[in-house]
Amino acid sequence: MTVRGLAPGTSPTVPSRPAARGRSPGGATAASKLALAARSQASGIPRALRVERALSWGLGELNSACGAARVLGAGRSALGRIAAALPGSLAVVVVLDADRARSVDLGTLPSSPAGWIVLPPDTAGRLRERLVRGGSVAEGRELSALTQLLGLRPVAAPLRLCPVVIGGSCPLVLALAGQGAQLTFVGDALGILAAAVGTAVQREDDAQSLATREARLRAFVESGSDLVLATDLDDRLVYASPSVESFLGHQLPQLDPVGAGVVIHPDDVAALRATIAETRQRSGPGSPVDCRLRGCDGGWHMFDVVATNLLDDPSALVMVLTMRDITDRLELEDQLRHQAFHDPLTGLANRILLTERLDHALVGRMRKGQYVVLLALDLDEFKQINDTLGHAVGDAVLLEVTRRIQSCVRPGDTFARIGGDEFAILMEGAPGASAGERLAARICDALAIPMRLADSALVQIDCSIGIVSSERLPRNATVLLRDADIALYAAKAEGKARHVVYREVDSRVRAVPVPRGVREPGESDLR
Repeated sequence: MTVRGLAPGTSPTVPSRPAARGRSPGGATAASKLALAARSQASGIPRALRVERALSWGLGELNSACGAARVLGAGRSALGRIAAALPGSLAVVVVLDADRARSVDLGTLPSSPAGWIVLPPDTAGRLRERLVRGGSVAEGRELSALTQLLGLRPVAAPLRLCPVVIGGSCPLVLALAGQGAQLTFVGDALGILAAAVGTAVQREDDAQSLATREARLRAFVESGSDLVLATDLDDRLVYASPSVESFLGHQLPQLDPVGAGVVIHPDDVAALRATIAETRQRSGPGSPVDCRLRGCDGGWHMFDVVATNLLDDPSALVMVLTMRDITDRLELEDQLRHQAFHDPLTGLANRILLTERLDHALVGRMRKGQYVVLLALDLDEFKQINDTLGHAVGDAVLLEVTRRIQSCVRPGDTFARIGGDEFAILMEGAPGASAGERLAARICDALAIPMRLADSALVQIDCSIGIVSSERLPRNATVLLRDADIALYAAKAEGKARHVVYREVDSRVRAVPVPRGVREPGESDLR
């Protein structure tokens, strides 16, 4: 148990602030002054008047004090003044809640005739039980027991106890010992003071809790990467988060139109204005809209913008724009989409994208009366290059083959890598299979020139090509791919380094070897 500043007379001084609604110290004073004044006639005017003045002084201090520590100090000082108005009295503030005691540095409080007693938990529990049983004045045997419990020197006078209730609990008790303790007006004064202390401490606790929440919210907003702007009814800026300045490279002047300091992409201005106008028609968040803003790096950044209408909220009266930079996310989505439909080594379309485009081309062919030609290519003896020269050389050969074949393909055609050394070319709007044959001849000529790789090694590679056209019967992508493979296998069987056209005539496959350097008439029409 800790006893501080224990002496007859006054009480502690601690911070406080304006009284809260309800049981305000000022209200309690007004309600009780008449009763105190009436009782003072029978109990001795000088003492009653001094007690009333001490109480009035204490209530004023409680109203003006800021912070829980100053509130408790003001309550302790007021208790000491009441004790001083009653000669021979002893005043003490009993702390029952150790956590509450730790929240106030009792050693920093001004010294006062009224002291502090911090009770250990077991002793505090016994005193609470006494308070629950009722009765605010202890005399005789109970007085001796309480005096011993509180660690006070023996007193031959009554002891009055007034609990201080804060937030539904009783962490403090105001204690006054002396002959005046049994007087009714003294009990009324202590009750008013205890209620005022509890209300003032609760008020300061609420204010501190609110300030903590506001500080935490501000920290969240100002440390976030999202851009947050708030505008008033006239669309003038009233708040901009620090992230706005970081993104723009300059501050936005307060009460200026937002558009004056934020550069919005011309193509996105109308959509953003429409979203804000729509959000103004109702409270709460509006529909999100994508909008490009120019950053301090000079580039355009895509933002997901959400406008929230708080203009009808009397505590806000603003329109809030929350903008999240989604540029990196969109770029990542584009990369993932590209990886899903393209070969990682060559960058060509993969089998999935080829099949999608083939289906689309077949539908378009039916509408326009044009043909779709598909070429399936396979490099001859490519496995031997991988096995003898290594996969690094094999990758270099694939890249060079890709470059050469791309030089033969029309801009609108789809060139795809569908396997290790397997490729495919989709020709849309072709006049027939003959267009595929001319392209196959150009490819064979392009690959006939030996390749000189980075290590100066010369590599010769040939390819076999299967060709199929949709000019006979309506086909789907699966059937065309199958028939192109059948024609490719026929070219391999015929001795490789050639192309084969698949024709649905008597279910036969016609093999057509094409000598290198030979062109068929009209090839320039498709280049």
